[in-house]
Amino acid sequence: MLYKAQLPGTWKQLQDDVSGFFEELGFTSNTPYMCTNEAISFEIDVFAEKSLNGIPIKILIECKHWESFVPQDVIFSMITRVSRFGANTGIIISKKGFQKGAISTVESTNILLYTYQEFIEHFQNEWIDVQLNLIFTKLSLFNSVEWDCFLDAEEAKKENSDFIKNYGYLLLIHANMRSGYCNNHKNYSDERFFNLIPAEVFFPNGEVHSVDVLGDAFRLFIRTDFLKQIDGICRSVFQ
Repeated sequence: MLYKAQLPGTWKQLQDDVSGFFEELGFTSNTPYMCTNEAISFEIDVFAEKSLNGIPIKILIECKHWESFVPQDVIFSMITRVSRFGANTGIIISKKGFQKGAISTVESTNILLYTYQEFIEHFQNEWIDVQLNLIFTKLSLFNSVEWDCFLDAEEAKKENSDFIKNYGYLLLIHANMRSGYCNNHKNYSDERFFNLIPAEVFFPNGEVHSVDVLGDAFRLFIRTDFLKQIDGICRSVFQ
């Protein structure tokens, strides 16, 4: 499992996690969101949008943390909302699944039905590609003499280097994307690459973060001040 896909424990956590997932896919996401235009007004659990080559993409998402299968009338409601609000797609995520009538209703429509696990699996490859490009962009900022000196010093430590142990696979991403060998997740599907994912990430300032899946590792690298800490070390040691 690359992205942690355990079903959230409450309806609110489900909405927040789905909204956060779309944020990490490069969307602007809101939960809940009031959709209003001249034709209709309603509240949706999650609204996600972004521009793709200048074309707006709008997605409506309903999160059903129910102990029963989602019935057909919920699907009809989503079809109406997507059409009248002018969204591209409607997604319904269910804890338990969907009634047979509901599943047949979405045929030849722009409505997608998923359990939470199915939702994550469907979008996971796109999510990985976004994270790879973010990591590549951030690592590209370190093309400097100080950075090269720091890496040489860490490489000399071999297995004693916390940096190489914890971030060796990120350096692999950067090197391969820079060479043009890797442009997407398909080049990182082999076991050798995923075996480099650490169980714990040690930060230069002494912080320790546990990592269950690749999603945690990407998130730690992109969202924390790890790069600032390394930059500070480079400046202080190799100035």
